[in-house]
Amino acid sequence: METLFNLQEKEPPKKIKKEKTVNVNLEEFVGDFIIMFSGGKDSTAVLLFVLNHIRKYNKKNRIRILFFDTKWEHEYTYQYLTYIEKKLGLKIERIETEGMKNLCVRKKRIPRGLVSRFCTKELKIIPFKKWLFENYIQKGKKAGKDFIIVQGIRAEESDRRAERYDIFNVKNFEIEKHRFKVIYWNAIFTWTKEQVFNYIKQNGLKLNPLYTELGMERVGCFPCVSARTVEIKAVAADDKYRKRVFELEEAVNKVRNGKKMRFFVEKEKQRLIDEAEKTKSLFAFAYTT
Repeated sequence: METLFNLQEKEPPKKIKKEKTVNVNLEEFVGDFIIMFSGGKDSTAVLLFVLNHIRKYNKKNRIRILFFDTKWEHEYTYQYLTYIEKKLGLKIERIETEGMKNLCVRKKRIPRGLVSRFCTKELKIIPFKKWLFENYIQKGKKAGKDFIIVQGIRAEESDRRAERYDIFNVKNFEIEKHRFKVIYWNAIFTWTKEQVFNYIKQNGLKLNPLYTELGMERVGCFPCVSARTVEIKAVAADDKYRKRVFELEEAVNKVRNGKKMRFFVEKEKQRLIDEAEKTKSLFAFAYTT
């Protein structure tokens, strides 16, 4: 059995549900590797790692690379998907979703915190479950035999992740009253951030420009409702993405009966966006008068 990382299992705190673990013999596995690709550093490293694994053992496994389009990504991420396809000669399956703006209008609210941050569930988790059911489960295919899901979760990211996950985990999915099990391979679980960056460089790939040009620490929805200050400043400085925030707020508040919502809960974050827009308006007024 191929064991690439050694992980000592920790005793999880009572409030953290430990995911079930399973042993998988990757050398004998001949099914599909399904990679959840975001355009970020971790999913890029995972993609490279799986490719190198297949080449190492001269295997014929099929790789399916999925990108769930929230219609709320930065243009750099869409460009990066095309770059990866051309550089590696692979096809990324772009899965359409209803999109962040339409979702918020339907819900009549903007996602908030960890408790009511419904965007991830509605735009990624549920669409993935549906895709998996239609493409594998409905056709009689089984996890561990016909497919394995590969993702870029790393223990270093948080104590909670380190205690909850392992190299291989089993999860129970349910969609439209159908229940089925899936197996996740957390291929870079024990890697550090530096190892991830170095691995991508060693394999001849560039990083998503969000890291190198805008100084972002993460890749995903732009902006995220839980964005850090560096991301907020990037949004504030860009007319296109600042307008995106205001248009979503306007669309949601048109269908709400209660208190108006702003995109960011933290007043300081929202202030950066508002002041940037106000400054732009003042300059425009001065220029035209």
